[in-house]
Amino acid sequence: MKTKNIFSTLTLPVAMVLGMMTASCGNEDNIINEQPQQPTAAGYEIPATINASSPDGTVGYYKDGTETERLAIVASLTVNSTTYKYAIATANETSGTPTWTVDGVAYYTFADAKSQFANNTDSYSAANVWRLPTQTELEALAGLTNSWQADPAGRTWTIGSASLFLPAAGLCNSGDADDVGDYGYYWSSTPFDELLAYYLDFGSGYCDVYDDSREAGSSVRLFCKLPSE
Repeated sequence: MKTKNIFSTLTLPVAMVLGMMTASCGNEDNIINEQPQQPTAAGYEIPATINASSPDGTVGYYKDGTETERLAIVASLTVNSTTYKYAIATANETSGTPTWTVDGVAYYTFADAKSQFANNTDSYSAANVWRLPTQTELEALAGLTNSWQADPAGRTWTIGSASLFLPAAGLCNSGDADDVGDYGYYWSSTPFDELLAYYLDFGSGYCDVYDDSREAGSSVRLFCKLPSE
């Protein structure tokens, strides 16, 4: 068990952009902004659908069960010794009812994230559903090559010809935020016990999965396992 105490007195203000994804097309760098429904980058081929045969780094829309379109990047993750293709959202989740919103940044306790985004499953085998990633899925993501980015602060994964960025949005409790720009905390759907749950935790020098208090307000980034078509 990896346990790290992040649930402490929180005092710092938030000034963070939630999500960013950058990719390279030829010699031109293009930016897709944090709004999943707005394909603003010229030069991108946005497929109507993406599936398990899509190469890593493919950028496209993927519709969830409510026909909501989400902008996502395709990545291969090895979970329990088997490699699967996933669509990973390119922006942090702001829908539903965040536990706290500070300067436009959404934070959820584990209970609120679980009730709104677990989609009644804790299993990595569930496909074609936008949901919280499991502990093992986040461990697989943490195991891929990634690096710290200072401005905006967060960690970047190079996946195929594209880049996936998770901002260091810090954590929040009772409307106060801390660690903004220094650390990122992202919930899994997997509880450790009645008081703790697993989450992705990163800073400038590390990226790993730990367990800590369910009461901390952390970020949510949704995954969707891609069905073979």
